[in-house]
Amino acid sequence: MPTQLNETAPRVRLPRRVRERQMIDVATAVFGRNGYHAASMDQIADEASISKPMLYAYFNSKEGLYSACMRCAGQALIETVHRSYSTERSVEQRLWDGFLAYFTFVGERTEAWRLICFDAFPAMPEFRDIELEVQESLHSEVAELARLASSETAADPMADPERRAAFASAMFGAAEAIAVGWLEGEDRSPEVPCRHLMNFFWLGGESLIAGREWSEARLR
Repeated sequence: MPTQLNETAPRVRLPRRVRERQMIDVATAVFGRNGYHAASMDQIADEASISKPMLYAYFNSKEGLYSACMRCAGQALIETVHRSYSTERSVEQRLWDGFLAYFTFVGERTEAWRLICFDAFPAMPEFRDIELEVQESLHSEVAELARLASSETAADPMADPERRAAFASAMFGAAEAIAVGWLEGEDRSPEVPCRHLMNFFWLGGESLIAGREWSEARLR
């Protein structure tokens, strides 16, 4: 059920930030369900119970509104992953917590996630820069959490920034790709894709922590 801004009730003058966020929440739901091109400003205004001119007064255009929704969705996901990190948990537990936070977000806020997932809708070049900005921020957050966790281990496998960046990109790319199929499946338990990712990434990371590193010499 989309957020409603009921104008039939006595009008309450809301702070601009609050009203703006309410409009973004409704627009995110509409864009997430229908995609950018199929969604209309009339539909968004109707579901938000406001006038279309008010939407334009706040966001200037449909493109401006969609961009605002993308940025809010990206920030919400970053904050969700960040909050999952706890110094009281082991490295393995933190990795699990991060995956679980990600897939819980995908399951509970699917419309928001679709706005920042490369594979959710056909590519829209006009929003490519924002997509890349959001993706880079997410990768940086994952890389930083990997650095913090790794520095507590004897081998410190993520001491190399290049390895951290590659690890974060691979991890996030895999999670995003798996999430697309997971949403279409019958079992929507977030633990299911998390187990797959733990098999892929923790078992490899555990070897690095133990000082075992792959090289081409293994092929000789």
